[in-house]
Amino acid sequence: MDEKNKVINFNEIKNKTKDSNTEPKSNNNQNTDKFKEILGNMGVELDKDMIETLSKSMESKEMKDLLDKLDLNNLNLENIGDLSKEVKSMEKKYRQQQMSHRAFGQWISFHKPYKFENLYPIEFLKEIASFLDLGLPQRLSKNETIDFIKPHMVEYLNEVLRLISKEDLSYLGQVIYHEGMMEFDKILKETEELKIDFFVSRCLISRVKSNNINYLIIPQEVMVAVEKLNFNDINKYNDLNTKLIKLTIGYVNSYGIIPFDLLEEKVYSLISEQITNIMDRAQFKNHLKKLCEFSFPKSILDKKIYSNIVMAGEYVHHGLVGVIQNLIDIQNESITSYKEYDIEELYHRGDSFYYEESLALSRILEIIESHNKISEVQKEELKNMIFTFSKIEFEPSFILNMLGMNYILPDGISYQSFLESIRAYYSNSEKWILKGYTPSESNKDRDDSVSKFDPRKILNIEFTNK
Repeated sequence: MDEKNKVINFNEIKNKTKDSNTEPKSNNNQNTDKFKEILGNMGVELDKDMIETLSKSMESKEMKDLLDKLDLNNLNLENIGDLSKEVKSMEKKYRQQQMSHRAFGQWISFHKPYKFENLYPIEFLKEIASFLDLGLPQRLSKNETIDFIKPHMVEYLNEVLRLISKEDLSYLGQVIYHEGMMEFDKILKETEELKIDFFVSRCLISRVKSNNINYLIIPQEVMVAVEKLNFNDINKYNDLNTKLIKLTIGYVNSYGIIPFDLLEEKVYSLISEQITNIMDRAQFKNHLKKLCEFSFPKSILDKKIYSNIVMAGEYVHHGLVGVIQNLIDIQNESITSYKEYDIEELYHRGDSFYYEESLALSRILEIIESHNKISEVQKEELKNMIFTFSKIEFEPSFILNMLGMNYILPDGISYQSFLESIRAYYSNSEKWILKGYTPSESNKDRDDSVSKFDPRKILNIEFTNK
């Protein structure tokens, strides 16, 4: 087999970059390293920030006990179900703790003045200086840090508020309208909680409890700066940002990964008339890059509003994409041009949990629902999972195994019908390695910009050990 058509194995990539440190390690350290290795085999790229975050999570007693119980050296699809159940149990416990933390821990109990020094840890305040590239001197106290950033608050707010969508800005707008202090007694969805958490991390809002009443508070330093802002100018950006985010996610859901320069070129060609009313081309490219860096995490372990989309270096990609350069190389080997979509289709695809409806997918869901009781939310998540796994080139057998871990599946003749539906959906779904085309589309008579796809020469990624 030639180099172009060989199967890419993550073990080979891992061995090329394996740490040469030969010092003896504890059994738990070996388990931790093995678990990172498994994540790599599943297509999760572990950069420096992710490894640091993962290592911290490994220190929890629950994770150490879990790793000690598992025989990671012999982990395969047959026994991965135990891992899945354990992780789900841990996730449920974590979510309960998280909700409790939001309900009781994040509401800071004290009375006025509601100022930076009382509302935020110093790490949050340093983010303001970092965002503006102010070059914050080292070893400043908290009050010294506040004194350093206060003269730049109008500049900070002008920059940050230009990067928020109109919908998300409404959270801030409501509190500003109530003169910086709004009573808060609503139960929010997880995505809404994440938005408030995100604004808290940017020192724009804080959660405060006063006389046993919960309030959303905008710090005094921010409210003073707000009065000096031109919101007519900011609103133009907010309206545009909603469209830019939708288009970006639409392209990522279609291609899996897209170079930032190509993203900027495609988006500009679609809505140039709306952009030129606000800024020139160079300003737009700078704004779009800041918007992507602000809105999307650097790794799938970070928490941001759009957690399924990642901005990594010169690429924007789906969180499930593993080793970035490998997918880019495979795409370029498989096909030369990207499938084109009109603007309305991209807006339709511009949801973090987008999936494409089809008869085969509907049939799969009908069969699962006939054997299991699932909620509407679970149904949407399941559709997205099947859709995404088919795009990322997981084999039907892998998808079947994943479904079998979580749901009761049919048997006999019904099982064969179920299997055929999965195969049909897999074969006719758009592929990220084909830049948005289905295998049959890339084999149709087209111009030379689209290469023909030969299933026998498919460049597949091994996401699991065999």
